[in-house]
Amino acid sequence: IYSEQSYFDIIYNKTASLLEVSCEIGVLTCGDITKLEQMKEVGRNLGIAFQIKDDILDFCLDKTDDKPTGNDIREKKITLPMIYFLQNLNVNKRNEVLAFIAADDKTEQGIERLIKEVNHSDSIQKAQKDVEHYSHKAIELIENENENIYRTNLLLLVDFLIKRNK
Repeated sequence: IYSEQSYFDIIYNKTASLLEVSCEIGVLTCGDITKLEQMKEVGRNLGIAFQIKDDILDFCLDKTDDKPTGNDIREKKITLPMIYFLQNLNVNKRNEVLAFIAADDKTEQGIERLIKEVNHSDSIQKAQKDVEHYSHKAIELIENENENIYRTNLLLLVDFLIKRNK
């Protein structure tokens, strides 16, 4: 089953919780636990944004790295760009796409065709808006901090995350 909620639950457990704990450990290491919840939220938002961006990149046809596109389709994973794509389809077409994703014998041509269909919809743009939303939530939490190397590096990390293309 696929839904936005199940997707966000999965990426929280897969990626966001890792960055959340990483930020938590950073705060505990510094000894200033007054920032604990704030930095956990920074990590959570960064993790969500990172994973959505990673899922978007799986649909990029003009990537510069050697990682093939469509791995999520090959692995029968329904990520946020695909969820948005499926929401805009009629029932018959949605069932056809879901059956294709679930199939064990997908062809490379079929995967490429589906990737092109997703790219020609507004699904990638909608998912990119989510990347920006979660990134900006992290930025807002970071920008309130005093100027220091940690703040600067966290802001650079968010900037890299938004702009990365591989």
